[in-house]
Amino acid sequence: MIMVLGPSGSGKSTSYEHLPRETTAVIDLELKGFPFKDPSFYSVIECRKAEEVTSAVEKALKDDNVKLVVIDSLTKFTEYVLAECRASFKGYDIWSQYAIRIRNFLNKIRNDKKPVIVISIDEIVKIEQPDGGIVSRLRAAVQGKELEGKLEKEFLIVLCTEVVVDSKTGTPSYLFRTFSTVSTAKAPRWLDLPATMPNDLKPIIDKLL
Repeated sequence: MIMVLGPSGSGKSTSYEHLPRETTAVIDLELKGFPFKDPSFYSVIECRKAEEVTSAVEKALKDDNVKLVVIDSLTKFTEYVLAECRASFKGYDIWSQYAIRIRNFLNKIRNDKKPVIVISIDEIVKIEQPDGGIVSRLRAAVQGKELEGKLEKEFLIVLCTEVVVDSKTGTPSYLFRTFSTVSTAKAPRWLDLPATMPNDLKPIIDKLL
């Protein structure tokens, strides 16, 4: 599984613009439109409830015509789940059921046949070091102490988006970080990815398939 992680406006959704239209299913939770002109993927499934997302994932994974699945976004899915748990449970049970449902969902999308790409908002956290110092680190934003800092371990690849603006022209460049000491970015060595690269998922997917 691949996580694309970054703040709003950093190119997360744009990163899947060049994926093959005829074999990509996009599960759209954000419902805000796409940041590119041609969103004519094999299927675009709009979801407004957690159970709709789960059903859409199951359908896409079973469809032989689908080779890639994009979930945009995990952040919105966790919001759906938390709202439903707050409506159905009280106290500690809200958070225990919330964590269980998020873990079950991640287990459901894990498979060895089709790459699943998950979009997620990031957050900056302060982490105390053994020597008493404090370091800042970017990681996937999630509510609930039980899941904090634990989402990325479920993914083979975590790509952190970054925008670099040319100081002379003011032109922005949208990038992926595949490795960083200040974020949870990671990629297996055998993919041979540079530490920084254009935020285009297609060449990465081409290496995986």
